[in-house]
Amino acid sequence: MITEDQQGSGLGNVSLAEAFTIEHHEIDAGIEKYLADTDSKGDALLRARPLISAMEALRRLKKKSCSRICPPDR
Repeated sequence: MITEDQQGSGLGNVSLAEAFTIEHHEIDAGIEKYLADTDSKGDALLRARPLISAMEALRRLKKKSCSRICPPDR
């Protein structure tokens, strides 16, 4: 999983394209795990954890995209 600290530092020497790919894989994996979980015994929070993780990765991806497309005025 990519942490917020890694997101802020640009993932070290990882290119933007590689960072997008990493985030997309994390998003897909979280959604797939959420959809595959049929054994949470009704615990909505437990079942939602992979989906929440995927949404966090999506938020990081959006931040990266927006910072490249619309850089802040200086």
